Amino acid sequence: MLPEQVCKEILAMEKRDLEETERLAKEGELEKCGYHPLLRKLHGENRERLCEIMESYGLPTTENAGEAAARAAWRIVQHSIGAPDFMRRCLRLYVERKEEVPPAFCAYLGDRIAFYERRPQVYGTQFDYDLNGKMSVWWLKDEGAVDALRAAAGLNPLREARERFGKYPEISKEEALAKRGEQEAWLMETGWCTAEDIGKYYAARGRI
Repeated sequence: MLPEQVCKEILAMEKRDLEETERLAKEGELEKCGYHPLLRKLHGENRERLCEIMESYGLPTTENAGEAAARAAWRIVQHSIGAPDFMRRCLRLYVERKEEVPPAFCAYLGDRIAFYERRPQVYGTQFDYDLNGKMSVWWLKDEGAVDALRAAAGLNPLREARERFGKYPEISKEEALAKRGEQEAWLMETGWCTAEDIGKYYAARGRI
């Protein structure tokens, strides 16, 4: 079991993350760059501390940390996008201990990793601007099966997610292309994927 004080610390890290993200969004700072430097720093600090906690107590789950702290730790993992190997390792741990966490943990984390690796996602949790400037669901592995898989993971039907993300404002094709270019450069720099992986995506999907 994780000590109560450690669980409180995890919750405090999550709270700081959410508050800083909300502040930057309200100030219009998030639109100025792909991955804001302040969030990059905060996410890195949270990840490093969570790594220390995991070394001492193992992966926080609903069994050993309670629902709130487990979900907070999972959110920290979700936001550790600058550390591909850490996120991949955590996904393996969540899969190994899937009886101790909500199924949505594996669904979201697996989809997010697939998105950054330029692979098709399973549950349809990841959305991004396509090259026409519309916020769209990322490449699906099997659209015909996605709603059944989402239901099994405790997620709403994909159409509801599409309706929600469909409210995002459209951007110009020029902006979309620039965003995609910046994103792909960051993905390669960070170690999520290679130019070959990106090329395979476009070969399979075309310019979308």
